[in-house]
Amino acid sequence: MKPSDRENTFAEKVHGIKDAAVDGLNPEERARIYRERLMALDVEIPKHSRRRRRRHATWGAAFLAAAVMLGVAGTVVLLPKTPSPIPPGLMTDSGILSNTDSLDLYENLEFYQWLAEATATAE
Repeated sequence: MKPSDRENTFAEKVHGIKDAAVDGLNPEERARIYRERLMALDVEIPKHSRRRRRRHATWGAAFLAAAVMLGVAGTVVLLPKTPSPIPPGLMTDSGILSNTDSLDLYENLEFYQWLAEATATAE
């Protein structure tokens, strides 16, 4: 006889004994046992498990806060200390208006552009 056959035979005997015992109970007792069975199946999560979950959430929040702080600190450290100058070709009207240089340069801007081109071609 295989072990699985022995287990099946044993399970059948246990179920037979249980069924015979339940059949001998009065209806009130059966209803009480059924209610208690349903209550047992509807058990809450044990407190130690809730504590463990709360502990994981606390460590997760601490890890997330540390990662954010590290990211912000790394960004501050890696950013350039002085702003890079705007390349001359990218000067826009808003850049001209917000600049505090003398307005004489801007009044004769076409002349200075022509002079720069003439000087560049002469070299």
